[in-house]
Amino acid sequence: GDGSRFGVRMRYSDETSELLETAGALKKAEPLLSDTFLLLYGDHAHRFNFKDAVAFHKRHGGMVTTILKKSRNPQNGEVWETDPASSRIVAGHIRPHAVTEYAPNMRSNSGLYVLSKKLISGIPADRPVKLDAEIMPQLIAAGEAYGFLTDEPVFDIGTSEKLRFAEDWYASRLQSS
Repeated sequence: GDGSRFGVRMRYSDETSELLETAGALKKAEPLLSDTFLLLYGDHAHRFNFKDAVAFHKRHGGMVTTILKKSRNPQNGEVWETDPASSRIVAGHIRPHAVTEYAPNMRSNSGLYVLSKKLISGIPADRPVKLDAEIMPQLIAAGEAYGFLTDEPVFDIGTSEKLRFAEDWYASRLQSS
């Protein structure tokens, strides 16, 4: 629907004819996006409050702020290295990679982002484009990528086992409240 029953407005960008990967989908959806917008992976569960991350993004002025977390299995996702003084992302490890333990300045991509619409001008049109593998390295090299660290749980629920784990985790927290 249009989101009105939830008090929000939803608009859709249709990829029925071809899946465009994350950045390609952003390029296609460009007319629907505001100057600052959120990107959330659809196969993740979280209760993350974006208020502080959006303020951080606006304060730093980069094109992307990636919400970064620790994971029990860093090798299962993209890992970003940040400069602790500036919060700027200075290097990335795209899957597959050999990172199995975090250095102090490393965290995993949570699948949650605050983005500036101006980054879309650097995305090629009409083809699949991967945000983390193709666009993030350019943004990192340009000093336009920042990491916002969180200890809030963000779960990948892309398989039935992972979904069950997240459901059980949230159920246990509700029972203990």
